[in-house]
Amino acid sequence: MFQVNVDDFKNIGFTYCDLSQRVPDRFDKFTYTNATNGSATVIDPNADRLMRKLQRIVTEWVIRPHYKDVQQIGYDMWQGVPPDLKYFHNDFTDHKKSHNSNVFIFIDECSGDNMNFLEVRAGLDEFYQVIPNKHDLIWLNQSEQFTYKMIHKTGKNRILNFRYYINGLDNQTN
Repeated sequence: MFQVNVDDFKNIGFTYCDLSQRVPDRFDKFTYTNATNGSATVIDPNADRLMRKLQRIVTEWVIRPHYKDVQQIGYDMWQGVPPDLKYFHNDFTDHKKSHNSNVFIFIDECSGDNMNFLEVRAGLDEFYQVIPNKHDLIWLNQSEQFTYKMIHKTGKNRILNFRYYINGLDNQTN
């Protein structure tokens, strides 16, 4: 099992762990859709099978130990930041999506010349900057009290996105 802090997930809207020993190097070589212009993301055909496998691993080893009633909704892979992720939002309540939780895996290191990160808001006065390392997994809680946005300043920003519906997250009390 991967070590995640489920209390952080419930209370501040996210948790994370290092997957550097688990993400195959092949993800460095796949083609990623440029999501910055808002076009639909396309999964590299060579990555599709591996994405399904990685989603099963994340489901069983990260989410299911804490939430038994979880559904895999889908996955994407992209470069940059889609336009609808650049502003604070909640996918489930604001965008009326079918998922209430995301797992992002960052393929690229965030560094001085490669500035990419998340901001998570856990209320009006409380927000966090999440600066990922290469192959960090960020698990977002999209209960109605949490919002997030992605910041892409410079460099590569390749991301794997796995979407879930977790029964019980669609309320403020978790």
